[in-house]
Amino acid sequence: MLVFMLNLCAFAFAQNYLPYYHLVNEAKWQAFKENRSVADSLFSAAFVLVDFVQPEHALEAARNAMAYGNAKSCYHHSFQSLLGGMPWQDISSINGFEETDWLSKLSLQRDSIEALFLEKADRNWIELIDSMIIMDQFNRSNAPASATRQEREERTRRQEINDSIILTIICEQIRKNGRMPGLREVGYVAARNLDLMFRHVGADYMFDTLARVLIQNVLRGDFSPDRAAIVIDRYAIQFSSVLPYHFSPAIFGSSTMSRGGRTFFSAS
Repeated sequence: MLVFMLNLCAFAFAQNYLPYYHLVNEAKWQAFKENRSVADSLFSAAFVLVDFVQPEHALEAARNAMAYGNAKSCYHHSFQSLLGGMPWQDISSINGFEETDWLSKLSLQRDSIEALFLEKADRNWIELIDSMIIMDQFNRSNAPASATRQEREERTRRQEINDSIILTIICEQIRKNGRMPGLREVGYVAARNLDLMFRHVGADYMFDTLARVLIQNVLRGDFSPDRAAIVIDRYAIQFSSVLPYHFSPAIFGSSTMSRGGRTFFSAS
């Protein structure tokens, strides 16, 4: 069923974003091999295909550009990343960028760029996600060494209740709005927090719903394909003996390779 949904969604949304994802992953692979100039050209080729560049990809492109001394290209990619809600600290801390006039130029534009992002953002969703991530992290850290078994069990029980509440809120919003908010609406930080919460909640009975909305958002360019793949494959492995449904190859038409602790996708 998910394969059918994927094909249906791809027909509607993938004219731009599947080629974009293929080019971005090839750019990542070239950057890993330290073919920096080639990677920069591939990132730029990917970015002109779409109306919205995912901020995480733009940041990777900025880091790659600065790694071979192209501060101007780093500036342009950083500008795009900031437009998508990337925190300023992640951009200003790019190795070598802080010493350039291009960062000074971007710093002068920072307030206006962030205002553009907030103008388009759904603040109600951002506030809701902010409140849910606080709930998600409550009691998530390890119990003190002095905690008794009963205290540890109570801590786990309270967190399971929180997870259930979070999942209920998310699913209610999906039913209400017909979709889940994406990067365009909530920005990088809130989307990353959604991803973190999806990894924590026990969603066996909601697998199809969550898989469907994640796939739709990925194909719209509104959610990181790498993050969605981790979430969906985790659910599939945890909750089904028939699955796992390997989301990454289905989206990229490719096989997964691991290099140096990072994941890349190559032609199968």
